[in-house]
Amino acid sequence: MMVGNILSRDLSGKTVIDMGTGTGILAILAMMHGADAAYGIEIDPAACVNARENVDLNNSRPQYEGKVKVEILEGDASRLAGLPGADVFLANINRNVILADMGRYVAAMNPGAELILSGFYTQDIPMLERAAALHGLSMTSSRTADDGEWASVVFQLK
Repeated sequence: MMVGNILSRDLSGKTVIDMGTGTGILAILAMMHGADAAYGIEIDPAACVNARENVDLNNSRPQYEGKVKVEILEGDASRLAGLPGADVFLANINRNVILADMGRYVAAMNPGAELILSGFYTQDIPMLERAAALHGLSMTSSRTADDGEWASVVFQLK
């Protein structure tokens, strides 16, 4: 669902932050899909090393050479401080982490930016929507996986 959300957007000239980047795949995809800059933040040190390796591997491919400019940072949402404002903020993380850090996500976003979330169940959408509204976000779309359980939502900062 996150890949579909990325591919359905024009990311040209945009800055993307991928919170909980894991392998770095979403940040790398954002760059390949036209983003000017992408930052991945990952709390797990081993995953962070892997994400950096994946960035290097993709940057060395001739078709992407010079285009894959992804910076991977180790840490939690406190690493958002000092990064350029995001035009698109990605978080494929569980509901409790999203709820705990949503204020930090919004503080790292530019006006009009999109917050694209996944990693939670369909029944969690109303809870996330209420929390998002408290931070000046409004839901613009939602998707449910084929299994009917997993969901993805897109919010926009007013």
